[in-house]
Amino acid sequence: MKVGEYVPLGGHEVLRTRDVDEARFRVGQTFADHRLAISRQPERFEARHHVVPLGSMALCYLDYGSEVWLTPGPIDDMVLVHLPLKGAVDTYGHRERLLSTSATATIAQPDQPFAMHWQAASPHLLVRFSATELRHALAGMIDADLKQSLSFTLGQDLRTERMSAWVDVVKLVCRQVDSGHDLLTHPLAVRNLEELLTSSFLLGSTHSWTEQLHAPAHSAAPRCLRIALEFLHAHPADPITVEDVASAAGVGVRALQEAFRRHLDTTPTAYLRSLRLERARKDLEAGRPASTSVTDIALRWGFVHLSRFAADYRKAFGESPRETLRR
Repeated sequence: MKVGEYVPLGGHEVLRTRDVDEARFRVGQTFADHRLAISRQPERFEARHHVVPLGSMALCYLDYGSEVWLTPGPIDDMVLVHLPLKGAVDTYGHRERLLSTSATATIAQPDQPFAMHWQAASPHLLVRFSATELRHALAGMIDADLKQSLSFTLGQDLRTERMSAWVDVVKLVCRQVDSGHDLLTHPLAVRNLEELLTSSFLLGSTHSWTEQLHAPAHSAAPRCLRIALEFLHAHPADPITVEDVASAAGVGVRALQEAFRRHLDTTPTAYLRSLRLERARKDLEAGRPASTSVTDIALRWGFVHLSRFAADYRKAFGESPRETLRR
């Protein structure tokens, strides 16, 4: 990266070295054991690695400077999404070669060996998922046991509407982390981000369950909807997910979402956000301007995008959070 150029997750650097063996070892601690070899311009080699854990997943930045070959060993419980910020990477999978640029993501996953040739100056954002957690989330979304494996297409087109939106969320989270807000210390905020990144990735990417995931859902019965509402009102401060709500109501995620859409013209996530906005308002009304922080209250209730929080708050209550605090 050029001097002065924005480097994502810069405050979470775990490695900066010109030593190839050290780079291989430290990067392997984050992902998996692998072989690393410089193919050209060894004088440009400088590995930079940043890591931000988010529950069962992690956001990472990785750059080698020079051209390198990467050959990972076995990948166990991990799905790793490579997002080139610039430059290009050649990936060689089983009977498949993929040229990955800023318009194409590459997915590394269990039981699918591959090798990668990174061109010089090809920094990446990487999103590390737990394969087990992805399967669990998908099972909840389709309301079914996964009788076959969850496997992803090696190359993912980032120009599609859903994947483009997912990448925007990834970059937004990176900038929120880099802004200095202590959102990583708030379990509710972290859980919300983890759920958002997981569900939107499953909805946007191409995988072995894409067709079933986008098939029409059956609506939940009103009784199940009442149970879901009771659960939401009882747990607004807890880091609950849509899967948790569906489980409490005894239905699948898609059936629950259809019930909310049909009977309330909203979604479970939007309904929970409204509840948390109300709780944030009560905290602001009870606070003192000299000692109460709008940012702290927003993060306490899981609102990690502060400008979005302020806009939603004004739309709901006709005034800004700061105006409520000053009253």
